[in-house]
Amino acid sequence: MNAVNDREDGIKDALAAAENAKKEMQNVTADSEKLLKEARAERESLLKEARDIKDRLIADSKELAKVEGDKMIKQAQATIEKRKLQ
Repeated sequence: MNAVNDREDGIKDALAAAENAKKEMQNVTADSEKLLKEARAERESLLKEARDIKDRLIADSKELAKVEGDKMIKQAQATIEKRKLQ
């Protein structure tokens, strides 16, 4: 009879250990999903920031090019006017 009880206790312990392992795996999976979600959110934030910086740089470059272009046109017009007067 002792052998049967020992076997039954062994089975109960194995089932309890399996249940604990299952719960731990669920926790690990939940933690992994949470970390993955956070990583994706951070990636999206970084990509948005990079796009904003790119757009700002393009806008600044266009503005600078316009200012420089206007400056060159004014200088060319001034040179033409000066030569007309000579």
